[in-house]
Amino acid sequence: MSGEKTEEEKKPAFRRAYEKEQTEKLKTAQLFSVDDFISSATKTHEVYVPEIGGKVQYKIMDINETDEAAKLEGRQRSRLMLYTFLHKADPSVTKEKIGKMSDPDAVAVLNAILADIRFLQQPNET
Repeated sequence: MSGEKTEEEKKPAFRRAYEKEQTEKLKTAQLFSVDDFISSATKTHEVYVPEIGGKVQYKIMDINETDEAAKLEGRQRSRLMLYTFLHKADPSVTKEKIGKMSDPDAVAVLNAILADIRFLQQPNET
């Protein structure tokens, strides 16, 4: 033996472990199409909001809606996001109704929805 390392041995241990994990996951992973993502984006979610003692239904914003909200800043962005989340699940929710909500209630609902979305985005460990 010449003592020289192979290309595989030259890789850092974390890189080899990452590649091995990815190879294993790819063997069993389900292939998704864009249609799968579109259908999941139309699902109605519910989240409990402790500050109001109840739950709200919402639907996740799509990329176009997120882009529209990103054009705004601060309270305007938050108000549009809250409206969009709630209106998609319940078309009777209007911008005017959102504007009449108390600030603490609006903040509590939006924070609960955003926390729920972050939870939904966590990978499923099996």
